[in-house]
Amino acid sequence: MIPANKFLGSPIDQITPQAEEEFFTSLRLRNGTYKTTFQRRFSEVNSALQKFLQSGAVTVDSVLDVGISSGSNTLELYQELDSAGYRSKIVGTDLMLDAWLVRVFPGCYALVDETAYPLRYDIFNRSMKPWVISKDYRNGFFVFRKCINLALGHRAERMMRSPSSATVRKVELVTPRLGEYTDISVQKDNITEYNHEFKDRFTFIRAANVLNKSYFSDEELRSIIANVRRYTMKPRSALLVLRTHEDGTNHGTLFSIDETAGCKILQRFGQGSEIENIVFECMGRP
Repeated sequence: MIPANKFLGSPIDQITPQAEEEFFTSLRLRNGTYKTTFQRRFSEVNSALQKFLQSGAVTVDSVLDVGISSGSNTLELYQELDSAGYRSKIVGTDLMLDAWLVRVFPGCYALVDETAYPLRYDIFNRSMKPWVISKDYRNGFFVFRKCINLALGHRAERMMRSPSSATVRKVELVTPRLGEYTDISVQKDNITEYNHEFKDRFTFIRAANVLNKSYFSDEELRSIIANVRRYTMKPRSALLVLRTHEDGTNHGTLFSIDETAGCKILQRFGQGSEIENIVFECMGRP
């Protein structure tokens, strides 16, 4: 896999979609989740969305894409809407959009988050993950990996306390291709906390692989959906909640949100969203 220093320093035209997918998918965050990204993951959903755009049931003038991870699927949504003749302004949000690349020794780098939690190591043009896996205990590699964590991880943590521009560089953990589009912006945001900047701002909100019961309790989901309702532009907007299962299939629900008529289902994908009842509870049934 391409080292972090090389990937983050390469020109856009030299990064293939495969390299991008491999790099972001290899990053395990402090909360145990991965920056998982797969090309064209939601293409069939994006295509199905167009019939509602044609009928006027959904508009995409102002879009909020929640939990964008690497942003590659956000870019695909924009491109597919644009190719169909629909111009959108998209705000993509995620809890972790930035990281720091620390040159801990000549030829050795640590990619860390703001707390100095290690995401990846570069060791003389080879990439290595920081965490120990079960295979490491069978072949004895766990000793080497723990030694690397002690040597590189601890040094990176010390260097982050007094960063120098020569050794510590802030980087974005999103696809560099997003920078080519002025209609797409990214913003750090915690979906569990209300953001007053988003009030009454969006006609279409997508939450893909983020609003599910594996990540949040029912009470937390109610609070998040209540926030989402305040973000929708009145009098009518739409909400798309998706989750990709392990077999690669997408399951979710597209909701129409009407200020007076309440919330109704426009279409289910696969088995539908597991949080439909919570959405109805917070948004109101028709």
